[in-house]
Order: sequence, then structure tokens, then C-alpha cells
Amino acid sequence: MHSSTFTCAHERANLTIRDLNMSAVEQESLPPPESYTTPTFVVPDGAWDGHSHVTPRGSWALVSDASYLPAPAPPEKHRQMRAALGLQRGAVIQASVFGTDNTGVIEALTDEPGILRGVVVAGQTIDDAEIERLHGIGVRGMRFITNGLGGTVGTQAMVALAPRIAEFGWHAEVTSWSNTMARIVACIGGAAMQNRHRSYGWLSSGVRSESSDNPGYPEITR
Repeated sequence: MHSSTFTCAHERANLTIRDLNMSAVEQESLPPPESYTTPTFVVPDGAWDGHSHVTPRGSWALVSDASYLPAPAPPEKHRQMRAALGLQRGAVIQASVFGTDNTGVIEALTDEPGILRGVVVAGQTIDDAEIERLHGIGVRGMRFITNGLGGTVGTQAMVALAPRIAEFGWHAEVTSWSNTMARIVACIGGAAMQNRHRSYGWLSSGVRSESSDNPGYPEITR
């Protein structure tokens, strides 16, 4: 078992789906298109799709605080999209609405071994054997959603899991509000992730991404 002595204040986002007057039903996703337009330029050999979500093929359950209702988008739709766009490789990211049920990501990776890489969501109870199994099928990162918009395992789990996934060479994908990004990145750094993190900073309405009013901008762009 691995452990970490690093501690970080556990911050919870103040915004919730209810605060934003949204519900999963109101935020229903559009389905994937029937066909895709082929690019008019030459796509570089070995090009990647850097961030896509899929749904499991069968039935699924959403987390109670899901921020949207996904349309069916199984792994074969992702393959169709990549083939049309000339993207040979891809990264499949666990959708927040499925929480720690990574079925869709696992299906996609096992369909195309060696072609795709995955990013999953997991709680602190995940054991090393499961991390190693996921690594074996192509998972190379773990997602932490810290902005309160559903499907999150929070910063406490991030701090606990960071040194464990770092041993496998994984990165942490962090989704947070931009004004908390500096504190979140400090938590990751202290938890021995070094530079193995990718951050997404959501902006508040009316704040430009490059504005001096946005304290998270330097962390997002560094």
C-alpha cells in the first residue's frame, strides 16, 4: 500500500447544479451526428483526438448530481468520428455523469488495444491491483472534478490518490473554476505529481480568460 503525508485544505465548490438552476434533463446532450465531414486538409500521420467522452453500450446509471443527460455515444461512434477526421489515436475521458463507473472508457480501450489511452475517475478505495489492471488496458490518467458540477471525488481524494497514480506515470486531469486553480495546482504539486497534471479552468460569466481579474490564468497556461 502507498501513503502520503501531504495534506491540503479540502475545498468544496459553492456552486451546485441547483444554484445554477440546471438539471440533468434540462441539459440534455445532442446525439452524435450520423456522419462526419472529412477535413479538406491533410491530417498529420499519427494525429490524436485529445479529449472525447463515450457512453457504455448497455444501460447505465447517472450520478445523483449529474450536470447533463448524455445521448448514446458508444465506442463505435468514437471510432467513426476518428476515421472520418483522419485521427489514428485518441484519448477517452470518463464523463462526469457516470462518476466512478468507468464502463464506457474500459469498453473503448479494450476494443482498440494500443490505439487509445484513457482517463478514469476513482475514489480513494481503489486498490493498487485495480490501478495496475487499468494501466494494462491503456489508462494513463485520473480525472478530478473540483468545481461542484457533479460526478466529483473531490480534492481530498485527489491528494490521497496523486502519489499512487504518479508511481504508474499517470497524470491528473483537474477540472475546477479558474479562480481556484492556483490552490488546486499547489495541492497536486505537494502530493508528488510534479508536472504530471492537465488542468481545465472554468470561467465565471463576464471574466475573460486572459484577464488580470482571472487569478487562475497563469496556472492554466503555464
